[in-house]
Amino acid sequence: MKKLVAILAAVLVLAVAAPALAATLTPEQSQDIAKLHQQILELRKQLIDKYVEYGRLTPEQGQELKARVEARQKFLQENPDWFSQCPGFGPGFGRGHGPRGMMGGWQANNNTPPTNS
Repeated sequence: MKKLVAILAAVLVLAVAAPALAATLTPEQSQDIAKLHQQILELRKQLIDKYVEYGRLTPEQGQELKARVEARQKFLQENPDWFSQCPGFGPGFGRGHGPRGMMGGWQANNNTPPTNS
């Protein structure tokens, strides 16, 4: 029985550690991702320039959007593993709280639970 418990504990430890080890990127993979992020940054800037050129955005709006895009790029460079800290979908989705949806979910204005009638 002790052997079985020890084996199950070892399997559990490996099962928990394996995804974390598999999720780490090699330096080459990190460089590839950084290059793609840089290409996306340049394309977003070009898109903003086109919207300004066609009059859909003012030059001030274009500059503000470019600043936000650059701030996002800086954040990604400083926090390459940001996605591992995402909380998920929030309190709904499997935690028994129901969907959030428009205006807070079911009957948000009258504070009564939904009925089956």
